[in-house]
Amino acid sequence: MKLKSHLYKVERKFNEEVPHDKIRLHSAERNEDFSDQMWNQFISSLSQSDIKYYPNLNTLYSRVCDYFELPDPSNLIIGNGSDRILKYAFEVFVRAKSKVISTTPCFPMYKVYSDLYNAKFVGVPYKDRHVDVSNILYEIDDNTSAVFLSNPSSPVGDIIDLGCLITIAKECREHDALFVVDEAYIEFSNVKSFAEYVTDFDNVLITRTLSKAHGSAGVRFGFGYGTPAVGLKRFRDMYEINGLTMRWIETLCDNKQDFLDHIKRVQIVRSYMNTQARKLAYDVVDSQCNWLHINTENDNLTFDNDEFIIRGNCTIPGDKRTNWIRLCVPENFETADRVLNEISTVPIG
Repeated sequence: MKLKSHLYKVERKFNEEVPHDKIRLHSAERNEDFSDQMWNQFISSLSQSDIKYYPNLNTLYSRVCDYFELPDPSNLIIGNGSDRILKYAFEVFVRAKSKVISTTPCFPMYKVYSDLYNAKFVGVPYKDRHVDVSNILYEIDDNTSAVFLSNPSSPVGDIIDLGCLITIAKECREHDALFVVDEAYIEFSNVKSFAEYVTDFDNVLITRTLSKAHGSAGVRFGFGYGTPAVGLKRFRDMYEINGLTMRWIETLCDNKQDFLDHIKRVQIVRSYMNTQARKLAYDVVDSQCNWLHINTENDNLTFDNDEFIIRGNCTIPGDKRTNWIRLCVPENFETADRVLNEISTVPIG
């Protein structure tokens, strides 16, 4: 059978297999183990029923709302990662041939889903390493289905001012467009979630994930919150998550302080790495996420240590250099020092 014609332009690749026995500083994951107390609580919560039966998720909605201080479970939708929530948004609100607006660069799935649903993706370039709010507003018109913005932004890590978010939300409302604020890294930042403002708008959805600050990438859990979630539930999977994920979320809800402590440690180490890298005469692009970018004026950094996995050959909007190293922030100073000591420069000439 032939695919729908627009799908032939969509290119998808399987994720590269990356060893789990390395210190992984490339994908904003957690490297430190959870506490024995928390892990043992999770293990003891499991039973064969979690495998044999479909999960009962009704009470989980209330628990997630309590944990994240969200007032209304009816405005919550949970799913298999925040990317699944984003896909729900495309399924419900994005019209074929309409515009989907974001930044360029951006979280890659915004563009992928735009192509899958036959929409026109409009990527607004950054300006001075910041989201160009003025040009995003300029692009919003009656043919716009949705605007997707991450805050803090990915992959740069800057933040969008609250007033700007409100202005974009209002402009989207004027044109009957959805506004999605992707808060995958919000816990690492110094800004409040836009969740407290979603009741002022019927067109705003925030998305969150447990993959980053909660260190649970393998669990695949995310959620959306806002009035549009009511519509998204029409397209939800028959069972939004599995029984094992449900048990882990319940364990998380019982151990909130553990995660608050983890987030604080990452913030402290991020500040430390920023300072140390500058002492080593590196250029640094700090972020409000759990990573930072490092380079030299000559664009000649190298990293050669099989114990670590890092992301090299990165670019920064507005910068001509193509060999930035992106380092995700570990939870302890020892690992931070070790990885900084492994960075070196390639001689010029």
